[in-house]
Amino acid sequence: MPINISKDALSAIKIGESDLVKAIVGINEIFPNNASITAAAFNNAGTTITNAAQNQAYTVAGDIGSSFTLQGALGATPPSGTQSLSTSPTTYQVAIGANTACAAPGRNPAVTIVKQGNTVFNPVGLATTSSFYQSPGPSNVSNVTTITMSSTASGPTVNVGGQLRWASGAYMTATFSVTTNYTLGSISLYPSLYGSLMTISNNGISPQAWNAGTGANVSWTGSNAGLNGISGSVNFFFTAGGGVTSIPYMGAVISIGGVNCEIPTVTSGSTIAYP
Repeated sequence: MPINISKDALSAIKIGESDLVKAIVGINEIFPNNASITAAAFNNAGTTITNAAQNQAYTVAGDIGSSFTLQGALGATPPSGTQSLSTSPTTYQVAIGANTACAAPGRNPAVTIVKQGNTVFNPVGLATTSSFYQSPGPSNVSNVTTITMSSTASGPTVNVGGQLRWASGAYMTATFSVTTNYTLGSISLYPSLYGSLMTISNNGISPQAWNAGTGANVSWTGSNAGLNGISGSVNFFFTAGGGVTSIPYMGAVISIGGVNCEIPTVTSGSTIAYP
């Protein structure tokens, strides 16, 4: 079978030939042996998508055997490794991560195609990066919050070096009220000093029951999704231990957290009872 240069036989090639355009053996082109990528982009490039996690279609067209890799950015995760076109066009699924964090800015997930081996872009100036706009996360909402706390205490005391201190058996009653505009994500009430030596007694908390946790900690159960206020009182009892026979004061702290991007304007409160 003859080997031709376009319409001329391969024997027409002279030493030093510089203007060879194409060589074909039968119906197979053997020179140049480059494979071209003619298009590569997201199917919805330039549009806006939601902030939810999802897959987006990315299509590559060109010669069979064209090889390339896909590189993702800003939340886009394309298939890994070297890809090779077995059909043209071929569509790939690109995973787009969620952009749902509170106050997360909008972003432009992107994929860049990188040619491999003897693959070329045709046209040479083919746009190699494709992207779209992913909507921002939900905005923060100011959850106007108030926390009031007070305390009373009684029990045995001891004078240590001229300082009056609470002795074992003393207890403090911490009274509190929390109000907010929106639902609360978490509320914890705990002693501010020597928590491991304190035990707790619930005097009644409304409208939501609390669960006693480790030591003297009390945490809101979270079962009431609509909770936007809580009040009540708790007793903290001091028992000497671990070499500690007295303490200078008894105290309690409330710490609260938001939910659904509703940010409390006040996140903590405290009270202290001295002998």
